[in-house]
Amino acid sequence: MASDNSIVAFGHKVELIRPKAAEGRVEVDGRSIHQNWSLSLDEVALVGGVPVLLGSSGNGGNSCEATPFVISFPDGKTPRFDGPVDTCWIVTHKIASDRITFSTPAMPDADGEKWTWTPADGLKSDGKVKFVPSAEKGWSDLRDRSLNHPMGLFDYGPVATRIDQLLGDRKAQFLTAMNGPGIGRYEGDWFIGTACQRHNCSYTGSGSIVALDIPGRRLFLAWKPDGKKIEVRPAVAEWPSEARRSLATWAKEFEISRPNK
Repeated sequence: MASDNSIVAFGHKVELIRPKAAEGRVEVDGRSIHQNWSLSLDEVALVGGVPVLLGSSGNGGNSCEATPFVISFPDGKTPRFDGPVDTCWIVTHKIASDRITFSTPAMPDADGEKWTWTPADGLKSDGKVKFVPSAEKGWSDLRDRSLNHPMGLFDYGPVATRIDQLLGDRKAQFLTAMNGPGIGRYEGDWFIGTACQRHNCSYTGSGSIVALDIPGRRLFLAWKPDGKKIEVRPAVAEWPSEARRSLATWAKEFEISRPNK
């Protein structure tokens, strides 16, 4: 049985208490077991013969995502609380017969992470997961036009290799300039993708543009580090007119008169 703020689960009353202008709390049978600004109860499952209730906890701001916690109800014992998962990224989970696995995606600019919850051990970290471009995806796969953020280009093995060749020791700087909101569009056989730095999307902030000639397998990159002038790879003189027009339009957003060669 459940209401908006409480549920009777496995013989125990679980409540979300949400006072005004103060942190909320999770209570089990009247006992406070967790506090935070944003709380929810999301899913019920049976894991290793133990009933569990999955919820989410967040600080209520936009700097970090709400992350999962687990309340378990072992037979004849006091309910137990584990978590929430310690990360700012979106966490997905999979429920198996004997465990729950939680994970964040590995990205070109950040390792993924994995955690496992079991009835016996609770929540434990399984360490970091490095990003690896897909060996199955190449230039021709871009023709399906499913890409909607330029960061996704790093998942295409040969394209990622070419990006690395163009950037050299500036790769980290480029990734920083494109790890925030972004969009991709198609102009004929060209893919044009733009993005900006997370929490720094402004006319004077940091951003990036990628132009790909899909059938020609040509790639052009530009980015603006925070507080610095635009960098271009390869040199502007080597950009074809289709890509150069997009570069000029994008550069105007940062009020920079001329990119570095």
